[in-house]
Amino acid sequence: MNEAIHEETDAKPLAAEDQDMIRSVAKALSLLEKLGDVGVASIGHLSTELAMPKASVVRILQTLMQLGYVHQSAPRADYRITSRLSQLGARFEGLPALLEATADLTDALTARVLWPVSVGQRVGDEIIIRYSTMPHSPYAHTRSTVGKHLPLLTSAHGRAWLAHVPLHERPSEVGATSAEGSLATLASTLQHVVSRGFAMRAFGRDPTTNTIAVPLFLRGRVVATIGLTFFARVLDAQKIAALALDLQNLSAEAERKLGSLTYGHRKEAAPMAVVTATKS
Repeated sequence: MNEAIHEETDAKPLAAEDQDMIRSVAKALSLLEKLGDVGVASIGHLSTELAMPKASVVRILQTLMQLGYVHQSAPRADYRITSRLSQLGARFEGLPALLEATADLTDALTARVLWPVSVGQRVGDEIIIRYSTMPHSPYAHTRSTVGKHLPLLTSAHGRAWLAHVPLHERPSEVGATSAEGSLATLASTLQHVVSRGFAMRAFGRDPTTNTIAVPLFLRGRVVATIGLTFFARVLDAQKIAALALDLQNLSAEAERKLGSLTYGHRKEAAPMAVVTATKS
C-alpha cells in the first residue's frame, strides 16, 4: 500500500499524520463492511472479528453514528447498520459502477484499435458523455468529450438508445422535434439500427468524423451507450462493421461486470437509477 502511495505522490514520503489518517480510514471502512455483513453486532464481536482494540472500535462506531450509518438504541445495546449504507450502495449502482465496468474495457479497446471510445448516459432528452478515451487515442480530434451533450435524434449514442427503448418510454421531445412527415423515416432508421446491431451518426453533423454506437444492457434494460469515433473518409463499411463487433463484445463484457458490481450476492435488487430502456 505504501509503495502505491509513494508512486502517486512522486515518491515523497507521507507525513506521520497522513499515515495515521489513512490507517483510520482503512479501519473505519473495515468496520463498516463487517457491520454491513452481520447487520447487528456488539463492540466485543467487532473487536474480535477485526482484531481491533475495543477503544478503536468505540471511536469509529461513535463517528459512524454521528454520520448516520450506525445506530444504537440504548447505551448498552448492540450497534446496527442503518439504511444510509444501503443508500450509499444505491448510489454506487449508478454512475460509479458504470465507470468501473466500462473504463478499463474502453481503454483496452482504444489501445488495440487506436480510435477513441466513449460511454454515454441518457439524461432527459440528451445523451451525456460520461467517459472518453480521447486522451489516450492518437486519432483523437479533440482533447476530451466528457460532459458533452448529444442529441437523441441525430447522434450515434442517441440513436443507439432510442432504437431499444419502448415507444411509451421515449421522451416526448423526440416526437415534438420530429416533423410529422419524418416520423416514419425515424422509425425506419431506428429499425435499421436494431437489425444491423449498431447506430451511426446522422449525416451533416460533422463531415470530418463519424461515430458508431451500441447500447449497454443490464438485465435486459439499457443503462448506457458505448461509441467509437473515427475519421469519416478513413474506414470502409467492412472496417466499420468490424469495429462495431468490437463494441458489441465490449458491451457484453461490460454487462457482465456491471451485473457483478451492482447486484453482487444479493438475491434481490432494484434496477439502476439510470435504467431507461428495454432490450429488444
